[in-house]
Amino acid sequence: MLPITGNHHLSLPERDWGKTAAEIGRFIAGHPVLNQAMAFFRLKHRLRMAVLYRRAEQEGLLVAGCLNLTEYLTGFFVRYGDNAADLAPILSLYKSQVRRLASHLGVPEPIITKPPSPDLLPGIVDETALGIPYEKLDLVLHALKEGLPQADIADRVEVSPAAVKRVKGLVELSERFRKTVPYPELAS
Repeated sequence: MLPITGNHHLSLPERDWGKTAAEIGRFIAGHPVLNQAMAFFRLKHRLRMAVLYRRAEQEGLLVAGCLNLTEYLTGFFVRYGDNAADLAPILSLYKSQVRRLASHLGVPEPIITKPPSPDLLPGIVDETALGIPYEKLDLVLHALKEGLPQADIADRVEVSPAAVKRVKGLVELSERFRKTVPYPELAS
């Protein structure tokens, strides 16, 4: 999905921001106005998906999702927004793998190298909010999936133990977003 407002030109360089998703989340939670703003920005993603589904239904098409495994595992998606799709062709690929695939398929370099942004708040790009570059994040996620000890992951990927702990925390915190809608089991 493409950004609605085109606020990518407002993005701050990573070195100027230095906040993690958890820090941003705590800051937003403590400010009612920002909390309302986040609800609005999430609504943008959900409305965009509604428009995509309307168009797809009118033309007899399917909606292809753009969610990758890195975003999925870290919770960097809007539930019933950019995770809603009829098929998810890149959901099993980490972000760095998606970039390599795009290069192999001949996608123009400016598209491949454009910093991904959740388009929730102006000035925030994914890697800034996540607090770790995608190449290292993908390695940490893969190592966590393989069950490696956190200290070993930090050494192998050359990140701080705190970064590994933060990534693991994102995966655990976002688990509820990856589950299907809960429902009561009724006796037959």
